[in-house]
Amino acid sequence: MYCNYLSNMYRHVLFLLLISFCVSCTQQTNHSEELVSTKDSINFYYQESIRHDIDKDKKDQYLNAVYDLFVKNDVRTKQSMYIIYLKALDYVKKGKYSDFEKANSHLLEVAKELNDTNYQAEHYRLKAYQNELKKNLENAFNFYNKAKNLYLKSRDSINVGECLLNIAIIQKNRNDYNGSESTAVEALSYLESSGNKDNIASLYNVLAKNQRELLRYEDAIKNYKSAISITKNETDRLTYKNNLAILLTDMGGYDASIKLLTEISKSPLIQSKNFKEKARVKDNLAYTKWLKNRNSDVLEDLLDAVKLRNAQNDDLGLVASYTHLAEYYVDKDTLQVLAYGEKVIAMYLRSEEHTSELQSPYVIS
Repeated sequence: MYCNYLSNMYRHVLFLLLISFCVSCTQQTNHSEELVSTKDSINFYYQESIRHDIDKDKKDQYLNAVYDLFVKNDVRTKQSMYIIYLKALDYVKKGKYSDFEKANSHLLEVAKELNDTNYQAEHYRLKAYQNELKKNLENAFNFYNKAKNLYLKSRDSINVGECLLNIAIIQKNRNDYNGSESTAVEALSYLESSGNKDNIASLYNVLAKNQRELLRYEDAIKNYKSAISITKNETDRLTYKNNLAILLTDMGGYDASIKLLTEISKSPLIQSKNFKEKARVKDNLAYTKWLKNRNSDVLEDLLDAVKLRNAQNDDLGLVASYTHLAEYYVDKDTLQVLAYGEKVIAMYLRSEEHTSELQSPYVIS
């Protein structure tokens, strides 16, 4: 009797242990399946997010999905850093600065944990870009320097050069023309062998703009011509040609400037939908014609440029237009001179652009 009781008890205990084991196995299986499912989802969305043959909206959906999975599961890998970087960049471009700060801080945290110097540098470069967008140029300057120093540690010459390019542009916009020129020359030493023609052309453009401000016109002409010949971007090429034309006007070469501006005005890019460039060329061409001959009938073109710039909310462009109109009326109508002078001041305050960009009536890019 007692033996039967023990036997039944053992069977009961064994039965409970068996059930417990089965439940445990089931839970482990479910957990394993969940992990496999999450991993598969991450891999799928990651691969889709980096494709170049799908439309932007679809690509953004995949980027959001894989970013959320990385954050939710606290994944800290090279892949996750790349996606966090892309999402931070997306946020800052869209002006979602609160989301950007969160994503960019996460990027730095993961990059430090994985001892990845380049992504630590990318964190600071994104901060610099954010401050540029917010017109905090001193902060942008400091963050580009931090990024540059980290790229130097990892011997990433191309990114060092790109940071120096941005630093040179900021220095130019802060009236430090000699400093900007020196930085641009240093940047060229890193970028000349990179094969990135557009960045190299941009550097020659920066050099020329500084040299124009320093009244070294022959050097500026040489570097504008280098920028024009090197760039692969047709819109940039037109901008550099416009800058060269304005330099020629500075030198009194009105005929050469008018010829070049007329050539630019006939470009299909100008004639189509690039209204900002169209307004700039129209305004500069009319103004140069007027400088050559004060009796030239250019008022209609000057006013057309104002209309185009108003439609584009181009405040800096309007500063140039109103300055030209004020000059045009100097010997004709004092009230108009005062009216356009007031508009120049109003546009200056609204645009929040730096004084260096306003010292000339021309819009230089």
